[in-house]
Amino acid sequence: MHSAHAFANTLRAASFALKGEPVADGRIYRCHVKDDKPGTRNGAYILFPDGRCGLYGTWKDGQWHKWVAGGAEPNPAQRAQMRQEMARARAAREREERARHLAAQAEAQRLWQSAPPLFCHPYLRRKGVKSYGLRRAPDGRAVMPLYDANGALWNLERVADGGTKRTLPGGRVTGLYFPIPGAAGAESGPLLITEGYTTAASLRASTGHCVAVARNAGNLLPVALALRAKYPGRPITICGDDDRHLVQNIGRAKATEAAAAIGAALCFPPAPYNDFNDWAQALAKDGRAPA
Repeated sequence: MHSAHAFANTLRAASFALKGEPVADGRIYRCHVKDDKPGTRNGAYILFPDGRCGLYGTWKDGQWHKWVAGGAEPNPAQRAQMRQEMARARAAREREERARHLAAQAEAQRLWQSAPPLFCHPYLRRKGVKSYGLRRAPDGRAVMPLYDANGALWNLERVADGGTKRTLPGGRVTGLYFPIPGAAGAESGPLLITEGYTTAASLRASTGHCVAVARNAGNLLPVALALRAKYPGRPITICGDDDRHLVQNIGRAKATEAAAAIGAALCFPPAPYNDFNDWAQALAKDGRAPA
């Protein structure tokens, strides 16, 4: 089998939507990956001029795989060439990602500056929480800004009436959070870190403490590390979701991981509640407040 054709089969087996055969010129080529978002080209490959070895991977995770015709091990010269090309591909990916982040940041700052304050919203009413510094988008969605630990605004999360949440396409998300000031407004005293806004708002209302909204379980660790670096001596508590209804309790696992990484306290809502907002709403129906 012709080596370029064999490489094409490898790419297609990896879900690359390849048209024709790969180009063997040592350049980075992009293509769509099946089941990815329409219009995206997150697949990338390099086939060297000899057509005997190449690299492929996805722009989303930055992982590259080596390919040699016939399944042989690459020789020393090929390995050296692969190392150079992987470094070049990673640098290109980082440049593209940085450009996307900066473009989204500019859009986030423009939208945030022009958005009026949000005082009421169907999703917040349904969850029984108030707006702590949120704003309203022109289409009526609630807008939550996302900052890094230095206070720079990088992205926005926009929440529809039904609760669907979207950040700006191409924007940075890892390590970003929304800070809700404490009752005293000072950056001191206990700091709570949660997944979602409504959980954070419920805890802010019941405790008066500062709360940082990490948005999701996977972002708890990056946010916790950033805030521990910013506040090395401050008491921090990770207030996790307890996804006991899932086969894999991601909320509990990620919250436990984040707390252990920074030496923070850890707490979860009591059974059968999945998060602190669920618990707060149940108590409100009974005319009580969380202890």
